[in-house]
Amino acid sequence: KPGDTVVVRSLGRKGRVERLLKGDQVCVRVGALTMKLRRADLEGTRGERFAEVAPGKPKKAPTPATTAERERIGGLRVGANTLDLRGQRVDDALDLVDRFLADLVAQGFETGWILHGHGTGALKTAVRRMLPGRTEVRRWRPADAGEGGDAFTVVELR
Repeated sequence: KPGDTVVVRSLGRKGRVERLLKGDQVCVRVGALTMKLRRADLEGTRGERFAEVAPGKPKKAPTPATTAERERIGGLRVGANTLDLRGQRVDDALDLVDRFLADLVAQGFETGWILHGHGTGALKTAVRRMLPGRTEVRRWRPADAGEGGDAFTVVELR
């Protein structure tokens, strides 16, 4: 995401992600230079690789993630990509989710975390029913036990 430090493999130098571009391209600043690079030429500072984006794939409506897809929807949960809806009324909460998803995309996040809690289940149900209608959402899943469990919904963004 923008602001992350990455290693440009072809140069062996560190750079900072400026912005994500369409398809497989990323704008990275290395020193005084800003370059447009493919994700495949980048790795994290600990050697992790980034998934390539398939060009021109049509967007599908988001669906609950299958077991295999659950492994791919991840990412670090931080304050900036987490929305806490506990205690909200459903209508107000859905408005907050609308703004939250738009903000995540604008900030370049690939994953978002929605904390709706357990309670009566009304917030969780409403949030998960709205996600298939959102164009920003590629897929979603309930969080695993080690991630906060079913009190969270994890959203993968386009």
